[in-house]
Amino acid sequence: MARFALAWEQGGGMGHAATLAQLARTLLKHGHEVDLVWRDLSAVNSCLGDLLDAPGLRLWRTPSWRGAANAPGMPAAARTYAELLCFCGYLDAPFLRGHVKAWLDLLREIQPKVLVTDHAPTALLAAKGMPGMRTAQVGNGYFQPPTGNPFPSFRFWDTSPVDLADEATLLAHCQSAQGACGIEPLPSLAELLQTDLDALLTWPELHHYGPRASPRQTFTGPLPPPLVSRSGAWPSQAPPTCLAYVKASHPGIEAILAMLMAARLPTLLVLPDGKPEHLAKLQAHAHIHAVREPINMTEAIAQAAVVICQGNSGTVFSALSRGKPLLLLPAHIEQWLVAYRACELNAGIALQPHEIDSTGVQALHALIDDPYFRTHAQAVSQRHTVEDEQGNLARLCELVMALA
Repeated sequence: MARFALAWEQGGGMGHAATLAQLARTLLKHGHEVDLVWRDLSAVNSCLGDLLDAPGLRLWRTPSWRGAANAPGMPAAARTYAELLCFCGYLDAPFLRGHVKAWLDLLREIQPKVLVTDHAPTALLAAKGMPGMRTAQVGNGYFQPPTGNPFPSFRFWDTSPVDLADEATLLAHCQSAQGACGIEPLPSLAELLQTDLDALLTWPELHHYGPRASPRQTFTGPLPPPLVSRSGAWPSQAPPTCLAYVKASHPGIEAILAMLMAARLPTLLVLPDGKPEHLAKLQAHAHIHAVREPINMTEAIAQAAVVICQGNSGTVFSALSRGKPLLLLPAHIEQWLVAYRACELNAGIALQPHEIDSTGVQALHALIDDPYFRTHAQAVSQRHTVEDEQGNLARLCELVMALA
């Protein structure tokens, strides 16, 4: 049996944790030892449940950057993976040096046979100093760009050239940090992401960078939704027309709530970070049932006629694999790219925050009343079935275990 380290260093939301938790569950079932190195350990209980007591499991806190997003030299908006690294502390050379050493010390303490990362770039940087260790990346693709020098821009509509000087600065910082730790420096920034396995947990049609992957990458497909015992708690026997999963931190949250109230459609609203004033506002609208706790999304999506979300990959995969059209309300670029791809499939409508007030209700009724969107969503579900998800997980686990 082998020891695996599963690392999540950067990025918010539960997607990274949910992916690594499913992988951990299978590895432990096969008798392997697992070290979870996560940036947010508050997620372990909801993601792992009974696994927390597994004798082969250990938990560690990720070394991570807590710098300001508006520090000098920070790009206004990232266009490439290199610019995303700027938001991970890579412009701060003294920090990066200490950060690489912290990761290297941690990996030497754990001594894994295989390191699996879900957006953990500094773990990969330090891993170059562990020559006997195999490495893998998993994720929905946003943090796994195709090979390029420079890295390709995911803002495909922006045709201005990428500034090579930015990558040169980041590479110099990486090389300095590695040299200080006795690690052979990277020959290029793209080499940072050269791993033994690079698994894209997405469909080619929804990949942020387009349908073609690099030769080193493998489309393994999305994993099953996280296991949550709580049902949707919909109070009526008749299923809800809409399932809405949004964050109260969305810049258009007031417009979203107003849209749901005005549409007067039976709606199960999942508002994980909902504030008391939001819930109080909804109490007078009996057609909306709001919950803040995680629910069984598989069950809830299967019941609904249309799914409303911000464009987070997991919800989009689950909706389309079940033939459900989508109203997409993205809040940041990663979600916008997924929403754009879903609209290319004619399986949804995407709205910017300022459009929700004026066209949200109309778009929602169009998704329900016009069979065009439902037909295209069902066509996607015929290519990517619900049954594929368990097979995708099994294939991913086989590829990861083969590295050991």
